[in-house]
Amino acid sequence: MSPASSAPHAEPGALYQAYLASLVRAGPERAITDEWPKTRQDWLDYIAYARPRLVAGFGFPEEKCPLNAEIVGRVERDRFTVDKLMFDSEPFARVTANLYLPKGVEGPVPCMIKANGHSGSKSFPVIQYGAQTYANLGLACLTLDNLGNEERNPLGRMSVSGHRYGGLMDRALALGRYPGSAILYDLVRAVDYVETRPEVDPERIGVMGSSRGGTDSQVLPAIDTRVRLGIPSAIVMNHKYYLDADFSTAGCRSCQQFPGLLRYADQGELHALSVDHASIYVVFGALDGANDGGLGALETQRLAQRVFALFGREQDVQTEIVPQGPHAHYYAKKSSLLFVHDRFGTPRLSREELEAVPEIPLGEWGDAHGVRFVTDGHRKAVLLDTGVELFDRAELACLPGTQRPGPKYHMLGWIDAVEEHEGMPILIPRTREEWDERHAYVQAKVRELLRFDERPLQTEVETVDTFLHGGRTVHELRHGPVGWTSLLVLPQAQADTHRTILYLPDATDKRQALDDERTVAWLQAGRAVLLLDGTWCAQGDDWTLTLGLPPAELDVKHLLEAVELLAARADIDLADLACYSKQRDAALYAALLDERIRAVYEAEGAPGALEDVLKVPKYLRGLLPGVARHTTRPELLALLAPRPIAANADMELLAHRQEIFNMYRNLFDARPACEGLLTGC
Repeated sequence: MSPASSAPHAEPGALYQAYLASLVRAGPERAITDEWPKTRQDWLDYIAYARPRLVAGFGFPEEKCPLNAEIVGRVERDRFTVDKLMFDSEPFARVTANLYLPKGVEGPVPCMIKANGHSGSKSFPVIQYGAQTYANLGLACLTLDNLGNEERNPLGRMSVSGHRYGGLMDRALALGRYPGSAILYDLVRAVDYVETRPEVDPERIGVMGSSRGGTDSQVLPAIDTRVRLGIPSAIVMNHKYYLDADFSTAGCRSCQQFPGLLRYADQGELHALSVDHASIYVVFGALDGANDGGLGALETQRLAQRVFALFGREQDVQTEIVPQGPHAHYYAKKSSLLFVHDRFGTPRLSREELEAVPEIPLGEWGDAHGVRFVTDGHRKAVLLDTGVELFDRAELACLPGTQRPGPKYHMLGWIDAVEEHEGMPILIPRTREEWDERHAYVQAKVRELLRFDERPLQTEVETVDTFLHGGRTVHELRHGPVGWTSLLVLPQAQADTHRTILYLPDATDKRQALDDERTVAWLQAGRAVLLLDGTWCAQGDDWTLTLGLPPAELDVKHLLEAVELLAARADIDLADLACYSKQRDAALYAALLDERIRAVYEAEGAPGALEDVLKVPKYLRGLLPGVARHTTRPELLALLAPRPIAANADMELLAHRQEIFNMYRNLFDARPACEGLLTGC
């Protein structure tokens, strides 16, 4: 036995990222290749399979509510009008929007819906520019406020990406609702709305957008056959090529990714899902830092065009890379508008007249109208010059005067209402029959959300190394799909078997916990300690959302695989097996599913308390999407009875603390550990 580990050491965070990368490289269930699809019917069959599954995974409401549309004002100009309007996307979500309608053009006319980026909203100057450009050419254009911005921000603020902050994403994800999907669903309802307008030709509805809106402009035509044209500008890539970028952060915002997308479609497949009804024109800048230099986009084009060719439509999917172009709004570029003309027409101009219209750098237009664009993407983009003017924000406002948006308009109000209508109320069982029923139900739902049927536990174990540390024997054991290893540290006290602590430390590598005071204290008390890694060892895990693989799934299964590992060892006694966790909820889910975990202790300060969730803007690793539809944290703790537990206090837990105590005593003649449920031991 070596006095120190001699095995090559792989950083657990790097192993995690490599595992995710391997899933991305594996591609969707049925990827386009040079050999497949062979026929149109092959692809039509895949459309019939993939499209409804994509929609189901996005978490849209099960039924559409009435639009309750209302035009609240109108702005008149020589060449167009702007209707200021509102409509309901969901019963508790109202959208503020502007509809630009051309004057003096025989209708009905084509209509483009503007999908916004993270900080976009209807009166943002560059969005006004695009909408007026289309209206000046004789098309209608609908612009709207994203959740979190302008009249859908509680303070009426613009350009703040308000859907990302204050823990709102995590609260939505816990309910199986996704901020990105909510924004996309607004666009679905926008299609519903423009279909009601007699001025609009329902056979010529399209979508355009840049940045995050470029993503929506690819997804919407793939899932909604009413959308006949998509012009995604920027954020167009093939995920396999994107892996050469910084995998931990590149393009991985939870509000931008769609749950489970990569199970059914990478970008090539996504574009090809539109082949039965839509045309796609991809345009982005060669210097766009959000892309991979164009290699992935060109591969996406090649794959999608192969499918379009089966339908005799190879010219209906095109990609343009703008030389020296930055991240910008190229849907108002002349080449984009020529593509629009050839599919939808430009009612006010012939193709020859459109080709003769000059272009202008957006920064030059901004300087002339008192708009200071601070990014190259805005200043350097060269767009069609149709004599666009600039509206004051107040002219385009839908809400009266200085009225601040009410809850129905903004993200906070939306998630409050979703929690009220779709979340599970807190239930603390009062009888043993109730407890048995709820325990069976919640256990089954957690297993379902963790996809045990699809991805069962991997219980094979490999001994990587055995070494001494501080005079104690340490076995390094590899188990599970990621390639993580666990460290089984045996106490110096001689015994045939050892009772054990499962330890999920707050560290980027479990080796850092070999000498922490808790590990040493447990070993001195004669306990063996199994130190584990998990998804918390890596930064930036939002790829898991688009892969349909919540980080909680990997963490919980890794913990359950560790229990199986210990159960197979002759030197381990599973009696009183305890789990001490500095990570969010993984130990609670594991204990719910495996009663061999006889006690659970959460360290003080472990993520998971409501106060922490409200402060954290990003997708938390311990969060299990959809779980809040079926149970709550107080009930989850109650369902671990009669085992000792100690969990962090949050407002919900404080409110129901006494109920849980009473349930332990009355139903099980037991009580939680320590001073109660509020602190770790």
